[in-house]
Amino acid sequence: MPRCYERDLRVNSAAALALAAVLGLFGCELLDELSDFYVMDNQYESAEEARSADAVSAGAPVATYWLPGLIPDSATEIKERRVLDGSFLWVTFSFCASDYEAMVEPCLEVDQPVVRFPRDPNRFGGEEVIDWWPEDLQTGQSAYAFFRCYSDSDSEYGAVKRQTAWLAVDVTQGQAYYWHTR
Repeated sequence: MPRCYERDLRVNSAAALALAAVLGLFGCELLDELSDFYVMDNQYESAEEARSADAVSAGAPVATYWLPGLIPDSATEIKERRVLDGSFLWVTFSFCASDYEAMVEPCLEVDQPVVRFPRDPNRFGGEEVIDWWPEDLQTGQSAYAFFRCYSDSDSEYGAVKRQTAWLAVDVTQGQAYYWHTR
């Protein structure tokens, strides 16, 4: 290896060691403070209120930075937790049984073994614990109807990017749970 690379590695190693020491001393407290800026929780009493707040994606069943467009007009008690960089989104809402078919129409019903279950939405230090996300959707031990939802979008480079989200529906309770991870 040429000498210029050896020097760069020593400098980078020293900087990495210094950064690790700072994070070791202040990291947990700093991350707890930053999580308030990293995670956002929202609640809407109705689909109309969410749409009025421009919080619902315009028709796309998969939404990275907004609530999904598949939320029916009858939706109430809409709750969301999102990571602000768009990497994770958890949503729940109640709906009328008459909206079930239209709500799941843009998605494909799948068997439970295919489902990519979400991570725990309460894993962020410093954030209020949410009690509305069911534990059985983290363990994979649940009796919901499951759907995989797709949405194609153009990337900044002109290529089509396929985004995937998941929908778990309890028709008897009129409750839906939606999540995605990037």
